[in-house]
Amino acid sequence: MASPAESRNRLISVVVPCFNIESFVDDCIASVLKQQDVALEIIAVDDGSTDTTGDRIDKWAAADGRVQVIHQDNQGLGAARNAGVIRASGDTLFFLDGDDLLPVDALSRLAASMAESGSDIVSGIVSQFEGDRQWRSGLYGPDFDQHVQGTHLFKRPGLVTDQMACSKLFRRRFWDEGQFRFPEATLFEDALVITQAHCTSSQVDLVAATTYLWRLRESSITSDRFREGSVAQRFAVVEQVDDYLRHAAPDDVWRAHGTKVFGHDLRMYGRLAVRAGDAAFDEFMQHAAPVIPKLHPAASDQVSRVATQMADFIVAGNVVGARACALLLTDPAGRSAREILRGLREPWPRHPLTGLRVAAAAISTLR
Repeated sequence: MASPAESRNRLISVVVPCFNIESFVDDCIASVLKQQDVALEIIAVDDGSTDTTGDRIDKWAAADGRVQVIHQDNQGLGAARNAGVIRASGDTLFFLDGDDLLPVDALSRLAASMAESGSDIVSGIVSQFEGDRQWRSGLYGPDFDQHVQGTHLFKRPGLVTDQMACSKLFRRRFWDEGQFRFPEATLFEDALVITQAHCTSSQVDLVAATTYLWRLRESSITSDRFREGSVAQRFAVVEQVDDYLRHAAPDDVWRAHGTKVFGHDLRMYGRLAVRAGDAAFDEFMQHAAPVIPKLHPAASDQVSRVATQMADFIVAGNVVGARACALLLTDPAGRSAREILRGLREPWPRHPLTGLRVAAAAISTLR
């Protein structure tokens, strides 16, 4: 690996968007300033906070010359990141959301690999945490089990799930030459930009260690996923990424993305929607239905029959069948088919069959 001195010679610009996170931002900034064996600057962007977030990051800037602050009207995460990139002066870029944390050796691991390999992107593992519990995100699979240098999405289609801007070190020259910018005034701004970066990079490194700690706030998961416009924007981005890969990537990469949509996006939103209520589930089906038929025709071959059947019901407009599958995905072990059916006995007015008969048909196909 590159020596600590080589890694220190490359200034890392850590862009930290901040919006109303007064309970978390101090820990976030502190975790960056504790990074070992790297030269860094922090560009903290106060995106129109209405709590004490702006004051807190101003205090950090007054206490440590490595911290710079931008105050702007609220424009959203994408705009805050773009503003931070414009201010940044480092040779490399790292994105950190202001309520998350970095392990103490995160940046040194990433920087050392980039210094040795010359790759455009170095990506590590995202781990989620809640209180004292910490676990590896399901989006970071076997490709991250070993430290690999000089690889690429086109060599490892499984990297198509690596769509988060965070956990990665980007070479600034590569970022500028690619003219990458995060979409503004929208949600889920990472996926398309990072997919494009993966596709157009010369090569990437994979670090088999957690380089990002993603804070899980359980109480807000369902409400955040189903706040106004969220579901529509999520599946619009899914479609954009899929269309891009269909034209810009090898067939096996496009297929891998479709498998990710079946196995992650549809599964996650189905499970959340069925718990959030009828209106949320209707919204989920409305926006997922047009996307599913556009995915790679073999995308569902390697996912569970439950997820595949749910997708079929969604496309067919069979709400009760889709709900039955979503319930099975939500609680496959603890809830028997009889218990699921008991909750679906009322006829569904938009289908000629009763909820019981439709759900029974759904479950019979899954045995």
